[in-house]
Amino acid sequence: MLKAKSNDGHVLIGLSYKNLELLRAGRPIVIDTAEMYLDRIPPQIFIFAASTEEQMMRDLERAGMVDADAKVHTMGDDPQSGGNPS
Repeated sequence: MLKAKSNDGHVLIGLSYKNLELLRAGRPIVIDTAEMYLDRIPPQIFIFAASTEEQMMRDLERAGMVDADAKVHTMGDDPQSGGNPS
């Protein structure tokens, strides 16, 4: 995994194919933001994966991390992302 902060302040997370294999196996990735000297964000970033955004939401609900009515953003929410609306 590659973790960096861009010149303009964006958080950059790069995942290797091994990281993707772990995500596909259901093992989330937790990033300690303190080691990246990031301020104004929570102390950890939680990266996870599932087959669809709907499954991700169900997994988060089941884990008690969000409520069913939580506001979420997907790649499709941002026309600049190139994602497809979900």
